[in-house]
Amino acid sequence: AFYGNTIFPNGIYSPSQNKTYIVYQTTSYGRKVIYFDHNSKTFSSAVDIGGTTLTDDAHGVPSIVLDADGYIYVFYGSHNSTQYFKRSSNPYDISSWNAEQSVPGIAKTYPKAFLRDSLIFLFFRGDYGDWDSQFAFATFNGTDWSDIEKLTNFDPGNTYIYGIVWLDDQGTFHLAWVWYDHANDLRKNLYYMKSD
Repeated sequence: AFYGNTIFPNGIYSPSQNKTYIVYQTTSYGRKVIYFDHNSKTFSSAVDIGGTTLTDDAHGVPSIVLDADGYIYVFYGSHNSTQYFKRSSNPYDISSWNAEQSVPGIAKTYPKAFLRDSLIFLFFRGDYGDWDSQFAFATFNGTDWSDIEKLTNFDPGNTYIYGIVWLDDQGTFHLAWVWYDHANDLRKNLYYMKSD
């Protein structure tokens, strides 16, 4: 499974470089980064960024975002577990990566990373224990993570959240999701919210 409908973006365009940076999960559940140069109409060679890998579990698909200074962040490797990430050593450069870090707090799945107002917003399904998963997010300023903000509050017991997030040109986040009734194996209802 690819999980492209719940883990994204997997590619991001940089107008200043005229390149699209793309991250993908390999068949061995690792991750590689490439870019497409829109000037030369060519792809770069793929770079394996390493890091923690889930075993026989495709949920670790990576998400990519560029910060305000052009550093590339890749979030990966979680399935109701620690959310890992790496940052490129240099702006707009996929050849070298800093040491692996983790996002603090609860276990996470399905990372979705965006840049708004120089902050990285990471949305995810947060695991609050005993089949209680909720839509949540945290922000990162390049040094420190904010506290986690829970966005939904469904009754615990048999609930998992599957959702998407997008950021429009006006800086508004839009979220849509269904909740999964695990006990009855049903995805129920469609919910929507947006940021102020």
